[in-house]
Amino acid sequence: ALWGWFLPAGRRRLAADDTSAFFAQLGWLWTRRVHGFRIEGFTPEARALVDDPSSGPVIVVCNHAAGVDPILVQLSMRRRLRWFMAAEQMIGPLGWFWRLQEVIPVHYDRRDTQSLLAAMTHLRAGGALGVFPEGGIARPHGQVYRFMPGFASLAAKGKARVVVLSLRGIPANAGVLRSLLVPCSATLRLLAI
Repeated sequence: ALWGWFLPAGRRRLAADDTSAFFAQLGWLWTRRVHGFRIEGFTPEARALVDDPSSGPVIVVCNHAAGVDPILVQLSMRRRLRWFMAAEQMIGPLGWFWRLQEVIPVHYDRRDTQSLLAAMTHLRAGGALGVFPEGGIARPHGQVYRFMPGFASLAAKGKARVVVLSLRGIPANAGVLRSLLVPCSATLRLLAI
């Protein structure tokens, strides 16, 4: 499977799902070794919501401590999440990756109407969204804080179930690179459905 990713047939455009499968395999190995990543407390109902696309639209919310968080949350489930991300963070060498993964940019101005429409369309098609509802890295980390305005409306209008997770054991406020490399003991726990 990995060779198929490294040597795509002909000149076909690499699909987001191909990239996701590769990073999922690599990421799972990496996070188990470096982060001691554990998943706790998932009920059968929660597992069905985050794994089975036929279970309908779902919004997965989690506290945000460091740059590695979306990777750990995504690795805990089979459904591909479309994440919200601050537009100013989607620049630089990883910009191509955010576009490939169809990350929804958040601008915190009038342009957010387009972001909300993209999210609503995705939910109405039965998709899954990943959200750090506090709007940034939570300080102190390890808790889920008050959600940004508009989140409840998005969930209600998109007829989405909400799965609330807590991520602990990651170095606080670490950027993507540091949080990927620094060994820790990361635990993702189900808080509520």
